[in-house]
Amino acid sequence: MSGKAASNRMLAAMVATACPVEMERNWNQKPKSNIKICNANDYQLAARSMLSKPLYEYLASGTDDEQTLSENESAFKDWYLRPRVMRPVGNVTTDTYLFGQKLSMPVFISPAGVHALCDEQNGECASARACGRVGAMFGLSQHATRSIEQVADATQGKTNLWYQSYILKDREMTLRLVKRAANAGYKGIFLTVDSVRFGFREADARNGWNALPEPHRLVNYDDEVSRISPGTKKAWLAPEASGVDKTKIYSGEEDAWDQNTEQLFEQNPTWEDVKWLKEEACKDIPLV
Repeated sequence: MSGKAASNRMLAAMVATACPVEMERNWNQKPKSNIKICNANDYQLAARSMLSKPLYEYLASGTDDEQTLSENESAFKDWYLRPRVMRPVGNVTTDTYLFGQKLSMPVFISPAGVHALCDEQNGECASARACGRVGAMFGLSQHATRSIEQVADATQGKTNLWYQSYILKDREMTLRLVKRAANAGYKGIFLTVDSVRFGFREADARNGWNALPEPHRLVNYDDEVSRISPGTKKAWLAPEASGVDKTKIYSGEEDAWDQNTEQLFEQNPTWEDVKWLKEEACKDIPLV
């Protein structure tokens, strides 16, 4: 599962229709939509009418020829509702359980990053609170614009929160982030293992979407830097500290923004890494 998959990103675009705010000032984009929402696809149509072209295509597009994106969308057509007749339907419910946790429906908000691009004021806090109101699970991306603790505080224990983690080259940071989530009351960890390399996002390259727009930040990484003593901060930021130039995250050196963060991830992960993370940080919560 990838927190940056296009199918997941569309959920972030849907949030914009529920929490419309003025987008980046230099885009002069005032979100509005007169589209009547009758089905899930209407959320995408509404988002397209509300968001700037670069932002919409960042959320909606896939990589290269978008073959995987197309196949993901068409795959849903292979599922059918099985009609059952002469059955009592007076008390139908969509409630279900996952790892013993009750959910109002078998649908959840998967961990797509940078929600503040759609709701600058609240970011992931708004999305998580919305899930709490309907009893759905919310996955917080490691690349969120609101911190692990901010989202937990905003939901006040009313949302089933899970945290999404990558295996980073910086193993100690990997552990610290997951432990922060566990300590903040998150009920499980989604481990993303298919983002060792990102595909080339042609739409982002054409639109010049090669850096996270100011003032947005990947705050969980920034929080980790702030926790380091001033005397060691400079060394931590240096490439020789872990083979990663962490200052490049926001640099815009690559054609598409994802490539700036790709360098943080472990490029040779194995099942031993999964075992290590489970034993070191996830003994009491599910690791999926």
